[in-house]
Amino acid sequence: MKRVGLIVVLVLVGSLVWGGEDVGVRIERQFCLGGGDVFFESLSSVCEDGGGNFFVLDGKGAKVVKFSAEGQRLLSFGNRGQGPGDFVNPHYISMFGKDRLVVHEAMNFVSIFDVNGAFLERKSLQPGLGIFYIGNDRYVGWRWTRDGKELFVGRIGTEKADRVHFIPAESFSVNVPDETGRKVMFNWFTEEYTPFFLFCQDPERYILGVSDRYELKVVDKASGRVTVVSRDIKPEMIDRQARKYFAGLIGAKRNFPDRVKRELSRRFRISRIICRGYIWLGGKFGR
Repeated sequence: MKRVGLIVVLVLVGSLVWGGEDVGVRIERQFCLGGGDVFFESLSSVCEDGGGNFFVLDGKGAKVVKFSAEGQRLLSFGNRGQGPGDFVNPHYISMFGKDRLVVHEAMNFVSIFDVNGAFLERKSLQPGLGIFYIGNDRYVGWRWTRDGKELFVGRIGTEKADRVHFIPAESFSVNVPDETGRKVMFNWFTEEYTPFFLFCQDPERYILGVSDRYELKVVDKASGRVTVVSRDIKPEMIDRQARKYFAGLIGAKRNFPDRVKRELSRRFRISRIICRGYIWLGGKFGR
């Protein structure tokens, strides 16, 4: 039997400020999901609709189960396959508006249902990494560039995309020439020190950011209006013990040349990241 606490995903370091006021978070209830005639092979993703009902995606079982606000099972739908309403490696679900459920699948496909599980359409999104559908034929994703990686908002059917955030390559990689003179990129990542993109959404808005700065862009899905939530917080400096620990991890990489190890160790002397994620409670942000 699988257990899930409703619904806390992605925690923000420090308190969140919305409209100039601190927003407190309190978990009032927990549900036990599973048992009886409801079993999950995995719990991949959870979201809530406008009526307080919530949906649980079983990625391995290729199905979605809908529960009431009291935790009562209402319905389930989905199967493995490639036909209308079937799923191919589903991994994430979200709501668009009050009555559209979006199931994200492998190869950047999304299947769209109403809140009663009726299949409506299937869309193919543009190539990219970490792709999330945000409604109105738009999606958020990130991709590699020549000098780093960018977070963007794109539109289905066109290659045009708007850059939202950028992380320079020197924040996470070192380029050194090999024996032929060709430059080779060596990447290193740790959640504590390497900047990464942040994204979450509810039926009405989506939020974008980068972990090394306290500045969140909150975008209304219907109007496109952007609200910036920010605080003047400086990152903590990395202490000597942490530098020693990460230098040891880098030094243990057998496929990294000594030059790469020295450069990466130097870069971890700067500062910690600020944000590890967002507060996300019951599908509502900052209310």
